[in-house]
Amino acid sequence: MLLRRSGLFFIALLLLLSACQRPYLPAGTRPPSLQRAQSSQQAQLWEPTFRAAYQDVFAEHDPNQSGQIEASEIAHAPRGLAQLDRNRDGALSPAEALPEARYFSLMVDLLTRSPQTVRGDADPLVNMPTPAEIQRFRESLTDKPENPAARRQTYPVLLVPGYAEPSWYFMYGIYRELKQAGWAVEGLNLFPNFAPAEEQARKVKTKVEEMLQRYGTDKIELVVHSFGGLISRYYIQELGGQHQVRNLVTIATPHHGTYTAYLGPGESAVQLRPGSDFLEKLNARGYIYPPVRYTAIWSNTDEIVIPPSNAIMPGATVHAVPWTGHLTIMFSQRSYNFIREALLRP
Repeated sequence: MLLRRSGLFFIALLLLLSACQRPYLPAGTRPPSLQRAQSSQQAQLWEPTFRAAYQDVFAEHDPNQSGQIEASEIAHAPRGLAQLDRNRDGALSPAEALPEARYFSLMVDLLTRSPQTVRGDADPLVNMPTPAEIQRFRESLTDKPENPAARRQTYPVLLVPGYAEPSWYFMYGIYRELKQAGWAVEGLNLFPNFAPAEEQARKVKTKVEEMLQRYGTDKIELVVHSFGGLISRYYIQELGGQHQVRNLVTIATPHHGTYTAYLGPGESAVQLRPGSDFLEKLNARGYIYPPVRYTAIWSNTDEIVIPPSNAIMPGATVHAVPWTGHLTIMFSQRSYNFIREALLRP
């Protein structure tokens, strides 16, 4: 019973995060204190927001509205379905597909706590949205994708979230920043959330090909978070994405794995472990596949990528966003600046 056992994972991970409050820092660097990035009242509102996002993703993958997700509705992920299908009926019920309550508490904690310091290189999280702002964003996405004719002279951007994340809605800050700067931006929800990278990469490939046709371009920009970076690298290296992607910008992606993955459920968690067969094969022939251009954004205080330096990608343009966490790095002005810089390179 994968998700029931995952309750132990979330408890253990919370304990590990508490133990890891001394972040990975260069010698002689003063460690920061941890402070709430938002008020406790706002933090209490995040849990229903996370739940609603998961329910949206479930509904997205249940187009016939049967209340169950059949194998034909997630044909890209047969192994992912099999891992979650506890009663072996060939479909996923909400109880099988949605996480337990402890998970939502963890996500709230990751989003609302941020390392901060009096040092001059602290990264102020001036762009953190409120739960109400995310709610309005979710509701606005019921419309069809934007008209390709409205696209400016830039390539369209696809946002890909990470392992077990509720939806790409939580890359909202990046979406908002790029939209305001003139990019056409869309997102992709991964499902099942614990499915292996090879299966999720097929979904990325399908979405990219649909966007290329709709926008009439020969390339797309990928901006991705965490496990989404490994999924996207697999797509580039193994599924033809090398000739369809102009830039891959990874944010907090464990290119060399993370030790917290030993606590996680699903085959994807096994792939995220340092030295896993998946990572060994993915990295065996190098990290850079021209003409794709690579940028890796990482933080020295990432609570999930352990050690945080495993998010540094050899051969890529690397940027540090100090004193942010695994989720809050996506709401950093420095992150936005680095993303725009990568996408604007001629």
